Formats: sequence, C-alpha cells, structure tokens
Amino acid sequence: MMQRLSTVRMFSVAALTLGLGACAMQPQRDVATGAPADDWSVAAAALRGGAWADAEPPLARLVQQDLRNGHLQFLYALAQENSARKTDRARLQLAEVGYANAARFASGNYWALLRLGALELERGDWAAAQSRFAEAALDQPQRWEAFYGLGVASYHRQDTPLLYLAAKRTVQLASEREDAQRLAALALAVQGEPEAMTMARRAARLNDDPAEDAYFERRVAEYLELAQADTGTASDAGIDDTAAAPVRAARPEPAPTQVVVEVTILLSSMLNNKNRGVNLFDGLRVLYGYSNVLQQFSEGLTRQSTRTITSQISSPQLDYSLNLFNDSGQYYNVVARPSITAHLGRESQFFAGRTINVEVSGVNLGSLQPIDVGVQLVVTPEYIDNRRVTFRLDASRSFLTQEQIGTFENSLALFRQSVGATADVEFGQTLVLSALSEQVQDKSFSKVPVVGDVPVANWLTSHSVDSQRQESLLILVTPSLPLSYDTPDSPGRRSKTVESLLELWHQRVDPNSDVNAIIKRLERSHWLRTPKRGDLKLRVGNEPADQREAIEESLMLGRV
Repeated sequence: MMQRLSTVRMFSVAALTLGLGACAMQPQRDVATGAPADDWSVAAAALRGGAWADAEPPLARLVQQDLRNGHLQFLYALAQENSARKTDRARLQLAEVGYANAARFASGNYWALLRLGALELERGDWAAAQSRFAEAALDQPQRWEAFYGLGVASYHRQDTPLLYLAAKRTVQLASEREDAQRLAALALAVQGEPEAMTMARRAARLNDDPAEDAYFERRVAEYLELAQADTGTASDAGIDDTAAAPVRAARPEPAPTQVVVEVTILLSSMLNNKNRGVNLFDGLRVLYGYSNVLQQFSEGLTRQSTRTITSQISSPQLDYSLNLFNDSGQYYNVVARPSITAHLGRESQFFAGRTINVEVSGVNLGSLQPIDVGVQLVVTPEYIDNRRVTFRLDASRSFLTQEQIGTFENSLALFRQSVGATADVEFGQTLVLSALSEQVQDKSFSKVPVVGDVPVANWLTSHSVDSQRQESLLILVTPSLPLSYDTPDSPGRRSKTVESLLELWHQRVDPNSDVNAIIKRLERSHWLRTPKRGDLKLRVGNEPADQREAIEESLMLGRV
C-alpha cells in the first residue's frame, strides 16, 4: 500500500512540475485584460518606453508578415538604430536598409527620409544626404529639420546657392535654435558677409560651451578673411563665363559604357515547433507465436517419433520519450547589399561567401566537389544612356541547413533562393526585382478516445505536433552611374530631387525668394577653405520629442 501511495505522489509532483513549466512557456499577456498580448501591443509598449532591444523581436515578426509596410519598416529600423548606437555601431547599416525600404514603400515618409539623410551625413555621402533631405523638405516644407540637414549636406558639398537657401529657411522656421544660427553664419561667411560674425555670436548666446563657441567663431573669421581677400579676383582675371557657356553646351556628353548596380537582399526565415504530450498506446504491440514440430527416427525395426508444440505471447521493448513539453525554433535573417560595376555587353560577377569541398567517391579514386555558399550576383548591361540602363541580372542566396535527406554518410543540405530578370530602370530609381511571402502551418496528433481529452491524463494518452514556418524574401535593385577621379562629384551635379525642390521653392517653400537670381549670383563663389566635420552638428531629428512624434505617427499609420 505504501508503495502504491508513493507512486501516486511521484506522478502528482511530476504533473505539478510540468504544469508550472507549461505556464512559464505561455506568451506574454496583457496586464489589464489577461489576454495574450499581440506583437503590436508588445512593440508599441517597448518603443514608447525606449526599450529598443525588446521592441526588435515583435517588430521583426510583424515586418516579416508584411514586408511592404513602410511604417513598420521605419519602426523596426528605428529600434535597430538605437540599439546599434548602444552596442554595435556596425549594425547601423541594417537600420539604413530599413529606412530606405520605408521610404520606398511609404512614399513621402518624412521621418524615414530624415533619419536616412542623417545616416548618410554620418557616413560622409553628402550628395545622397542632400537628395534625402530635399525629398523630406518637399514632403513637409514647414519643418526646420529637413532644411537644416539640407544645409549641412550642401555646406560639405560646397554648394553655396543651396546652402544659403536652406540656411535662410532654417532660421525662418527655428530662429531660437543654436544649430540654425550657426548654419546661417557659415552660409554668410563663405560669401564674405560681415553679418556672419554677428550670427556666430548670437549662436554662442544660445550655447553653454565656451570652447565650442570659440572654435566656431574662429572658423567663421577664417572664412571671412579669405572671402574678403578673394573679392574681385574673378572679375580682374577677365573671365567671361557668358562666352564660355555656349562652347560647353555645344559639346554633347558621350554615352556612358559602365554602370554600378546595387542590390539589396532581405531574407527572413522563421521555424517554430511545438511538441505536447506522449501517447503511451501509440506503438504498443503484442506478438503471438505458434510452432508445431514433428521428428521421426527409424532404426531397423524400431521407430521413434517426437512432437514439440510451442505457443508464445510476447511484447517488444517499448521506448518512449518523457519530454512531454518541448518547443524548438530556428530564426534566420540576412541583409546583404552587394554592388558591382559592369561594362556594356559584358558579364560581371560578384560572390561573397564560402566554398565548401565535399568528398565524392568514385570507382577507384575519390575527388573533392566545391560548393559555393553565400551571395552571388551576375550583371550583364544590354543598353546604357545618360538616363537609364537595360540589364540582365541574376541574384542568388544560399546557406546550409540542418536537414538531412537520405542515408548518405557525407551529405549537405543546401537552401538556395535565386531570381533572374531583365529590367529597364532609370539611374537612381529602385526596382523590386523579386518578392516572396510564404506561411505554412502543419499540425498532427494522435490520442486515445475520451481519455485523451481528460486534463493531466492527456499528457500520457495524446501527442500533438504543431509546426509553423514563415519565409520572406525581397530583392531590390538600384542602378547608378559610376564616379571616378575623372568624373568626381561636383556641387553643380545635383540630383533630380534637389532640382525639383529648387523649381518648386517659390511655390512650396518661400514665395518671397527669387531662387534663380540667388543661384545665378552665388554659383560663381569660390571655396578657399575645406569644410570640416566639426563645423556643424551632423545628427538630425534624434531628439526625444522627435522620436516620440515619429513613433506615434508610424504606429497609427502602420495599422491602417
């Protein structure tokens, strides 16, 4: 009797332990209602509380379900950027890809364009930053942040007309800010205007760092000194720009023969398995055996016979796994941005990854078979002019998996995704070359009728397996003309977005400004001193109030 009670007590303790374990594996629940919290609620709470690392997993799942949701892409990129600034700054490139996707899929996303321009400033790509800030200014011309970023990018590009226009607009919208006053001071200093020092001292009154103020005033004084010494140099040298202009215009630019293609590959794969219970009756077998053997011997006149009858009932050895509750998962995420330069009519290849040698047995000798695992890109331009390119592109991504197929001793399971297409795209535009979103759910179960539905008892009389798999793939292609030492970037080579902003400046930004006269007057100015990174603050739109506004707006629009 004591042994039976001990057995019952042992199973009771085991059941209680498993029950507590099952409760621990339950999803996060809402405090008010007690219902399981969805990814939206968890992500929103983490974003509002500044818990960027906690916001990344639910946002990753939401983005995986809807890759074309630009507002979700922005929130995920914002969480990645803030986490990267605290841990690994190399992950800022992932955030940049997310902001770029947000700008593509949510046209006119001001916050995505603003953050993307700020990251371009940090990387030193002044032309790209100028284009991003110009697009943001076109979207919301009443906000000062975009014009300040536009002015900073124009300052480092030595684009005097756009620097002056952006600085003037920034002061109109945010005259109380120190950054706006400093931008205006530099815009006047490069022209040799004495008022620049007044603006610099006004900015110093808004700042509490004497060393920083002294450095900035020294920089303004250097610009003023050089600009005043250079006054009249161009006119004294007898330069006739009006006579030279028709000569330059008469020379047609030769058609380019090379193109740079940048490919962004976004791959996300998630696999979740849930295993519950064990069915003890599943696989239970009884074997029945019967044999009847008759043996006869004859020796002379003597005969002897023996009959043996055997009957046997047996049960084979049972092997069960008592892991009644088991969850397993696999998460795979890839962000690859290969770029390649290709010549007209010739194939260019790019590969980044590993080459694995697999042994292959022959009749007499064996050999090694190389297998490439990684990102591969093949580009063949078919037509190029000054505006667009037609090319053939093949992009593929492969990686090793844990699945084993067959009974081979040495085998590799390789997962591969590839796409090939011919496209006609303008320079600077982005083409969605391929998109895939797949969700698969597989459920299987076995149970004993009636008993398999009884709580606690069903742990030993039923078995269920629930598998969920999600696959998402997005491939983006952006062609551009290559820049070299022979064709460097110049302030006069502005992007289409910047040119559109200048054309619409009188209508959408400042009706009282004469943009054409300003450009004509300032485009001949000479930069005798190279801009430095410390002259102006590069980070734009990173204040807590701006982030809160961006989060609330994106949460609202992302669920529409």
